Amino acid sequence: MQKLIFTNEVKDALAGFVAEMSPSGVYILTDTNTRAIGEELNSFGGKLITIGSGDECKTLESIAKVWEELSMSGATRHSVMIRAVGAAFQVADLCRETMQRGEIPLGGYSL
Repeated sequence: MQKLIFTNEVKDALAGFVAEMSPSGVYILTDTNTRAIGEELNSFGGKLITIGSGDECKTLESIAKVWEELSMSGATRHSVMIRAVGAAFQVADLCRETMQRGEIPLGGYSL
């Protein structure tokens, strides 16, 4: 079940979600425009994965980069991906679906 939380304390709420889920690994997918946000929210030691921003990054190469990062760092189906990307959310969704990961969506419009 998904939760919708309205808060000004995003970092604390996110840390609570991660603790509650107890995932085998945490991955934060950012783009070049949102990397600083991902770094700021990462109080739980998640691995940041950064792709390009905008429509130019919606490529198979970007998807392959995310898959490779997830695979090389031992992501399992019990891992979670935090999506903190702007326009490239389709890349994040496709990677999550094909790698069978859980997801905490933090789209650019949510922050």
